[in-house]
Amino acid sequence: MDYVLDAVLPWNDANWNVRILDPCCGSGIFLVKAFQRLIYRWRLANTRDPLVSDLKPILSNNLVGVDKNPEAVRVACFSLYLAMADAIEPKHYVTRENAKVFPRLRGKQLLAEDFFDEGTKGFRTKEDSGIYDFVIGNAPWGDGSIKPEPKTEAAKTEKKKPELTKAQVWAKKYQWPVPNYDIGPVFFGKAAALVNDSGRVAMVQTASILYWRDGRAAELRKRLFNSFTFDEITNLSALRRDMFAEAIGPACVAVFGKQKPQPNTTLYYFTPKPTRSLAKKPRARQPTQIFTVEPQDISTLTHREAAEDAMVWPVLALGGPRDLNLIRRLDNLPNLAKLEKAGLAKMRMGVIPGNQNKEVLELRGKRYFDAQQFPADVFLQLDADTVPTQAQIRVDTGHGIKELGAFKSPQLLIKQSFSTESGRFRAVIVKSSDPEWGVICKKTYFSVRDLSPQSSYIQSACLVYNSLFATYFLGLTSSRIGHYITEALSEELVTVPLPQGSPDISTLNSFDAVDAVARKLFALTLADWQLVEDFLHHTLPDALRKTPGPSRHPTGRGTGDSGSEPEISEYLKTFIRVIKATFGKDKSIAATIYTEPDATRLPVRMVTIHLDWPGKPRLTIEPIEADGLLDQLAKLHSDQFRNKSSAASGDGLGFQRVAFFFHPNREANARAMNFTIVKPDECRYWTRSMGMRDADQLTNAILKASERKRGNTHDPANIQ
Repeated sequence: MDYVLDAVLPWNDANWNVRILDPCCGSGIFLVKAFQRLIYRWRLANTRDPLVSDLKPILSNNLVGVDKNPEAVRVACFSLYLAMADAIEPKHYVTRENAKVFPRLRGKQLLAEDFFDEGTKGFRTKEDSGIYDFVIGNAPWGDGSIKPEPKTEAAKTEKKKPELTKAQVWAKKYQWPVPNYDIGPVFFGKAAALVNDSGRVAMVQTASILYWRDGRAAELRKRLFNSFTFDEITNLSALRRDMFAEAIGPACVAVFGKQKPQPNTTLYYFTPKPTRSLAKKPRARQPTQIFTVEPQDISTLTHREAAEDAMVWPVLALGGPRDLNLIRRLDNLPNLAKLEKAGLAKMRMGVIPGNQNKEVLELRGKRYFDAQQFPADVFLQLDADTVPTQAQIRVDTGHGIKELGAFKSPQLLIKQSFSTESGRFRAVIVKSSDPEWGVICKKTYFSVRDLSPQSSYIQSACLVYNSLFATYFLGLTSSRIGHYITEALSEELVTVPLPQGSPDISTLNSFDAVDAVARKLFALTLADWQLVEDFLHHTLPDALRKTPGPSRHPTGRGTGDSGSEPEISEYLKTFIRVIKATFGKDKSIAATIYTEPDATRLPVRMVTIHLDWPGKPRLTIEPIEADGLLDQLAKLHSDQFRNKSSAASGDGLGFQRVAFFFHPNREANARAMNFTIVKPDECRYWTRSMGMRDADQLTNAILKASERKRGNTHDPANIQ
């Protein structure tokens, strides 16, 4: 809540005279918090404590709340009165004129109405357009939530078609897309109409708007990001269980204005992750927690990308710009979904046993594979003759069984979830002696029938789905993997790219061999494969674990050759390679790793990149010897780096800082530019992929500075 308000109503501002609307106020918690901030701002502007006569007009004019539940509105009124009473001295509760201290709110400022009722003054789309500075709150959402309430038993006997809800009427009138019949995003449309040109909407909403893939979802994103200027989106999907214990669907926070954006206008995309500290904590669970937005959790994207590229949201939630470029590059290749659309494959999820009240007659006597995992002795091929036949295959009563052709040969079975132990999905080609049928499988598997003349696609698919690349791709693009579950949705599973050609997988006898062939067929570079490995070794396990994993451990220490600092040495080698790839391999780029001189361990690590220092060894390790530097680094961590919440209470979301700074020095009468990096001492900050990301930021900064210096022209050969 404080995180939402910080974006539009920060404490350090003296402007208290703003109008605020909560279109789904419930018990009034957002309004109370906003009122407290207005009181604080009033104090800043007037340099004294407020009286009843000061706060009464604010409560009467500046805050408006709407909710369909009359009891919730009563509670909201009471909560606002308590907030006002808390802000003034008790002796002022009764005024000299014996007038009422608290203004009437219910029925005036707090309304028990439907926000989409266009007949109520105060939130009509056209008549009340632009009358608010801010629209805030946590609107309801959920599949089917825009539909009318379910009929009672008595009403079910009536054949009368239910009337549209007011939200449905509003969406229809203003042609607002409603994916999955979810009312949540519809609040965005009406809220934007009610704020003024400089106003902002700041609301908690469903993060599904970022992940939905169907046509209506694409239409909604285009409507949102082509119509309104977004300042930021905070994706809370990874925190759904940590911040909202009872949450089922993922949430996000959106902050935007009503002005139409330029396509290249950028917005911030924040993707915080759960805090997994190695420090020992008390057994008792704390009532509140701090969650941190780290540097790698911050991305920028244009409104055009936000509107048109569905991949940016899941990929940047766990990956970086290089991951996004790799995914985009390979997404142009064939995949199972494209093959089905072209009539070259049939696919379906396995059957759902459920209550087993319905028999599927066409499947009598067929081989039924119902194991939880593929047998240990099965690698890339499953012999159907080893799978027992079943006289009857019974499924759940509500399970619709129509297209069974996907169970016929030539057949590929794909496990819909990956193993956290091996880090892989699994797929096998089914070899069957039956001229027509393969095997029937349960819903935990996905069946594909290859309809191409040479049955070449399932060979390629079998290779790819067993490779680490498949886990990398689905981990970055799925709405579930990496957030709360290891199983991909069927519509996500079939989007994994397939390389051109028909690989011979009959000679492959290990997963390493599978990876090698997949990497070759996709033409993945060393840098590409390092992205894959780092994601699977650090990012994905860290996202799925409930306790700190290896990526949260401190980096290795040592002196001597570069091998004694394994993580940071590899980070710097990668960093230097990226810099040289941009500015030339002939450039004299070197690096220094600084270590503590004794057993003392700082909570941060420091390295320096020497951008043009001829004769200096490529990589050196030096003890920190400068007077007071150890103390200064410890103080930097304590004052600036340590996780701190942006909320006044010290709870909620905060930002983790790192330090990058340039500083010149002279060596052999020549000026050399240095670039020093100070980051927390955790392995995940010093991976090879982070080396690429940090080096990309440095090269962009150098090129932009060169452009400014040379009047929008630059010579990459001169990096000083």
